[in-house]
Amino acid sequence: MSITLKSINLKATSILDNNLRYNTRDKKDKEIQRRITAGWTAFTMHRDIFRDNIGTCLKRQVYNSCVLPAMTYGAETWALTTQAKNKLAAAQTRMERSMLNITYRD
Repeated sequence: MSITLKSINLKATSILDNNLRYNTRDKKDKEIQRRITAGWTAFTMHRDIFRDNIGTCLKRQVYNSCVLPAMTYGAETWALTTQAKNKLAAAQTRMERSMLNITYRD
């Protein structure tokens, strides 16, 4: 894609707007990975709640109000592929297993 301004050709680059990253080269995977990272960051900020012997109901409320919004911010603008959906689901499952102290050996 070429943009011309006053007879000067401009190179199309990424634009960062409201914490969403758009690119003319269709870099949706980077945005999905950024959102998963944001989810893990929010999860880590509340790890004391998730690791303590607190009821699952409270853990779920914190997860739904703090972690999920960080992961899904801007999701309405994504063209979600099966691969991206699987990445998000895998991250969510890892977080849920961590909250419930379930390991792969269990």
